[in-house]
Amino acid sequence: HPGPDHSHDPVAGVARPQPRTGHVSPAVSCSGYGCDGHWPDSSGCASSAITAEQAPLEFNGTVLGYTQRRYSIACPTVWARIISYVNPGSELVDVVRSSDHAVEECDTDLWSSTLGAYSCYTAMLYDGGVTSYANGEIYVYTVTPVFASTASY
Repeated sequence: HPGPDHSHDPVAGVARPQPRTGHVSPAVSCSGYGCDGHWPDSSGCASSAITAEQAPLEFNGTVLGYTQRRYSIACPTVWARIISYVNPGSELVDVVRSSDHAVEECDTDLWSSTLGAYSCYTAMLYDGGVTSYANGEIYVYTVTPVFASTASY
């Protein structure tokens, strides 16, 4: 379940994919709970990914980045991604499946020229018929934590 429908996310590189006539998605290499712990890009699940929901990471009224819950239409799986427009020094993002509290997390940020930001994303969790949410945290100037969580959907 992809969550609320937004025609365009305000973060570069996360606009919803548009259906194309004659376009065939690459084959996916996992299904169901067998996708737990797999990476969205290497499994083929990222090819149908949307940003289902995002929450701003704000510090003193300035948006420094976003915590995102990503969703694969083809698989159906979720993963979390954090985007930081400042070099956070450290960050953490996780995705949680509400039904059994399974968690995948990432704490190593890399510069993404595509996003124009530092980014980190988790491995996937199967999301068929259950809810999930994402939590993100960055440390501004390495001492001040900034948190944001998406709603559970």
